[in-house]
Amino acid sequence: MKKILSLLCVLVLTFMLTACGSSIVGKYTAIEMVSNGQTVTADDLKNYGMTIELEVKDDKTAHLSMLGEEIDLTYDDKVFTGKDDETGESQGIPYTLNGNKLTLEIEGEKIVFKK
Repeated sequence: MKKILSLLCVLVLTFMLTACGSSIVGKYTAIEMVSNGQTVTADDLKNYGMTIELEVKDDKTAHLSMLGEEIDLTYDDKVFTGKDDETGESQGIPYTLNGNKLTLEIEGEKIVFKK
C-alpha cells in the first residue's frame, strides 16, 4: 500500500511540475532585446524609459504593449500572429518558451521576456 501511495504522489508531483513549467499563459516583461548585433538589457530599457510587456491569455490571444503601441495577437504552439500595420496582412513571429523566459525572434531581431 505504501508503494502505491508513494508512486501516486510522485506521479501527481511530476504532472504538476510539467503543467506549471509548460504554460505560456501569464504576464511578461522584456529583459533583453537584440537588434543588429547590439544587445539592450533590462537596465538599459529602464534607463531609456522604455517598457515592453506581453500578456498571454489562455484563450489563445495575447496583448503586446511596446514603445507606446498596443498590438493584439493570437498564438499557437510555436508562433504569435498579428496584423502588419503597413500592409494589413497577418505576420507570424516564432517564439520559444524555456521555463519562465519567452523569446520572440524574427529576421535576427530578438526580444526576451521574463514572467
